[in-house]
Amino acid sequence: MSAHRFTSTGKVKKISNIHRDGFANIYSLVRQNKIDQALSLLIYPKSFRIKKEYSGDLNHAWYVVGDLYFKKNDFELALKSFYYSLKYNKNDHYALWAIGDCFVELKKDNLAENYYKKAVNVTPDPRILYNFSNSLFDQGKYFHAISIYKSIKTDDIELRRKINRNLSLAKEMVVKKKHTS
Repeated sequence: MSAHRFTSTGKVKKISNIHRDGFANIYSLVRQNKIDQALSLLIYPKSFRIKKEYSGDLNHAWYVVGDLYFKKNDFELALKSFYYSLKYNKNDHYALWAIGDCFVELKKDNLAENYYKKAVNVTPDPRILYNFSNSLFDQGKYFHAISIYKSIKTDDIELRRKINRNLSLAKEMVVKKKHTS
């Protein structure tokens, strides 16, 4: 099911113009798919610390580092970075969402469920609710997944199509489960 998730990574968090300008070169490198180069500007790799010029907003800096590692499919370092991001803003729904996404990639849907739930409690974003439902589906919690799929309100046509598809799949799984019991 994880192929049908919306990821939090790649979303530009709202930051002040001062910080946005400081990260412009990082974003430019990312658009050019120069992920390693962007990382080398942001962190000291041996000590895994943010460089001074990016330390003005450590929540955002660590989120960006996590996003870069996620793009490299290094989900362990992405996870570590997103945790650091949360250290500076415990209610950062993007970081909570991203941690959930990392746990999905690491095949730990029960942990993903917990972080999606935390993110939804901060901001009930329909994309997070969708991923939360998918993590429930992946654990065989079909009734709970169905309940959440049905509750998601969105005008996004693509997201609505995916919700309806997964809602149908969850209902099919409930019927299958009844017949095999």
